[in-house]
Amino acid sequence: MNTSSTYLGLGSNIGDRIGYFREALARLARTEGIVLVKLSPVYQTEPVGYEAQEDFYNMVVRTDTTLSPTDLLSAAKAIEEDMGRVEAAHKGPRTIDIDILLFGDELVDEYKLSIPHPRMLDREFVLRPLFDLEPDLDIIPFHTSVRDALSKVAGVKRVVRIEDSIDLSEVADG
Repeated sequence: MNTSSTYLGLGSNIGDRIGYFREALARLARTEGIVLVKLSPVYQTEPVGYEAQEDFYNMVVRTDTTLSPTDLLSAAKAIEEDMGRVEAAHKGPRTIDIDILLFGDELVDEYKLSIPHPRMLDREFVLRPLFDLEPDLDIIPFHTSVRDALSKVAGVKRVVRIEDSIDLSEVADG
């Protein structure tokens, strides 16, 4: 079976945000075909779009997976649903959000799935934790590295690293 390195963005702005991250990561780790490899620090960020809500916590996780992009999306959406995510307002409050940012070198442009994530270059809350994991990673097809992309958006919104980050050993065993 082929294994692909993937990068997933996690976000939460309701209740125990760190607790939701731990639970989502444990569920990802228990999913057949997904191995957690590395976790970024957690960042507190201002909401984007719908701003009348609490700040988000955001992080990025690198995984190795034997799943297809579509199967990985299905697994992520099932975890969100099981954890009580309700889409009450577009870009509104949520218990957990799991986005596929990158999936190896694959390009996907389907109705419900675009890889690389189409708005990742505009979002410091995605690029900052991705930079912590892989600063020189090339983002195909955008023809830029994470480092260069981050330099263009840094400081547009408040993105602050928080001390209450998660250690991979806390969740890797499920």
